[in-house]
Amino acid sequence: MPSDSDRILAAGVPIALAGGETGHCRFSLRGLKLLEDTWGSLAAAAVVLDGLQAAARSGWDKGGVGDLAVFLAAALGTTPDDALDLVDGQVNDCVRVLVAAWVEAFPAPAGKAGGEATKSRPSRSTGRRSTTSPP
Repeated sequence: MPSDSDRILAAGVPIALAGGETGHCRFSLRGLKLLEDTWGSLAAAAVVLDGLQAAARSGWDKGGVGDLAVFLAAALGTTPDDALDLVDGQVNDCVRVLVAAWVEAFPAPAGKAGGEATKSRPSRSTGRRSTTSPP
């Protein structure tokens, strides 16, 4: 049976660490608890992560490094201050890795592509009262 350290080291999304080493971002239950304690729920944490993606796209004009530090701490199993010192990479790369780790922590149900599990889809009904025309 694998040890906890083997299990933790094997999982996660690779991220460049200071000193040229490679770490792995993984949202363990302890890390998810940190996010829940910080923002009140995992759903609220997901909204913050979406905000980090938007900040990365907009050039960080509204901040977000503090939130990034909390996510990195949760994914690396350290404190927010130590997480900022530990990672050796560009901010946008950190966000990309965190999003990939989040998806790994919450995989889509079997038979669904990533992300489809939470999106609502419009009806494709072509029934008598439908506003959708048949193809």
